[in-house]
Amino acid sequence: EKLETENDNLRTALSWSLESPDVDPQKALQLSGALQDFWDTRGYTSEGYQWLSEALKKAPEMPTSQRCRALAGAGLLCIRISLDKVAIAYLDKALDLARQLNIPPLIIPILLGSAQAADDQVVARKRIEEAITLARTTQNQVFLSLALGMWALILSDNAPETTRCIEEAYELAEKLGNAHMRAFVLWAYGGIETQRTNYDLATRMTQEALHLSQSLKDKHRTAHCLLLLGRIATQQTYYQDAIGYEEQSLQILRDLSDRSCSCQALWWLGWNAYLGGDTNRAIEYLEECLFICREIESPYAYVPLIFLGRVVTSLGNTQKAKILLFEALELLKKLEWNYLLAYCLEAVCAISAIPSNQAARLLGKAEAIRAKEAIVIPISERHLVDPIIERLQSQLGKEAFDSARAAGGAL
Repeated sequence: EKLETENDNLRTALSWSLESPDVDPQKALQLSGALQDFWDTRGYTSEGYQWLSEALKKAPEMPTSQRCRALAGAGLLCIRISLDKVAIAYLDKALDLARQLNIPPLIIPILLGSAQAADDQVVARKRIEEAITLARTTQNQVFLSLALGMWALILSDNAPETTRCIEEAYELAEKLGNAHMRAFVLWAYGGIETQRTNYDLATRMTQEALHLSQSLKDKHRTAHCLLLLGRIATQQTYYQDAIGYEEQSLQILRDLSDRSCSCQALWWLGWNAYLGGDTNRAIEYLEECLFICREIESPYAYVPLIFLGRVVTSLGNTQKAKILLFEALELLKKLEWNYLLAYCLEAVCAISAIPSNQAARLLGKAEAIRAKEAIVIPISERHLVDPIIERLQSQLGKEAFDSARAAGGAL
């Protein structure tokens, strides 16, 4: 709040330190690097990146902690405005410098940021593993909570590990009492419980995270909490409630020029529209989402491809469905593991032209993925899967279907 009241003075100081010939440009580097978290929290993302970028250009390339912090800040803000390749370039430089200077409190967030921006799951996994190890070694409980929460939400590939990581992250966040960290962990925990269809718990956690985020005026976290509340509503078939949450989230993210996260709001709006029976609206949202994903080269383009594939299958356009879903599968091959593979395989199985025995095996694999990660098919989506099971059982016979389904689980 105090920084907010001083924001115009901070702008004046930055402008003066960049333009005056009598001022050491390191001052601008130091000030802009220190303000990154403020800019991120309050939504001054593009402005903050411009200040950091200009300061980095003006200041001499000296191996200082101020330069390292500014590089890290520029990279982290670039992620927010969907410049992932630029972000990786900044963060790689920052990581090299932070290692050279041996500053763990800088190394850890840089590792986590570069994991978030990476389009390679193996790289992301290694970075978060290193961050967790370093946070434990240096007893940095704030970053340990953040790293464990990220691991549980993004990279854990089995239910027991997810539970262990998110519970430790939650215990640390509650013990620390840090509002930022509590908001993040409660939101992450709410997302995990949503996948498990524990909706009452997921709603309580997400609403508390939303309250904390709004009190901090943290626009990004507020948007993501609203988006999760929309998913929870969709899965319980409260489609109109979901639209309200998701449209609020989309507006915030668009105001922040965060195209990557706007894509998330668009694909959940599209999926909600489809499940609610508005196919035309679903196609509009999902095609806009896919267009943006391709334009910004998002690694998450497989999501609108999967959902669009499902929609056009229901309209009887088998050829287009195959093209969309097989492209999604090619993108998913680059990932070590992702629960949305189950959605993709189920969507493939819905195409009647897929041979029955093959479809039964793929369905078995989708079920194995869900079982391993404890992801339950919600009420709103049962009508998409149950008819596939009934059709395949009818075509193959129960014994042959069960055999193919079991073989699929071992693929």
